[in-house]
Amino acid sequence: MKINHQNESRSPYVFLASIDELLIMTDFNRNEIIKSANEAITRSGGPSKAKVYFKFTCIGCGMRCTFKDPNVLYEKGQCYNCGSEIVIDKASFMLLINP
Repeated sequence: MKINHQNESRSPYVFLASIDELLIMTDFNRNEIIKSANEAITRSGGPSKAKVYFKFTCIGCGMRCTFKDPNVLYEKGQCYNCGSEIVIDKASFMLLINP
């Protein structure tokens, strides 16, 4: 099953999403992602309302992994798929907001 969404305004920026295609996520360096996460938490009501879960890409198998503890970017992470221990040079995050 393929789901696509296109911007109806015919803007040069078109969003396409497909659940049966591989999505490549961009990881950013530690300083950038920590700054961005702090800004996202602040804009979303502060730490009592918003939490970030940091993610990284395993260099062993390419799997996207998420740390289980909110608001913590560890120096190392272990891939849940292949077990590789990864030094976290780059990461991204998922923002969760409580109403």
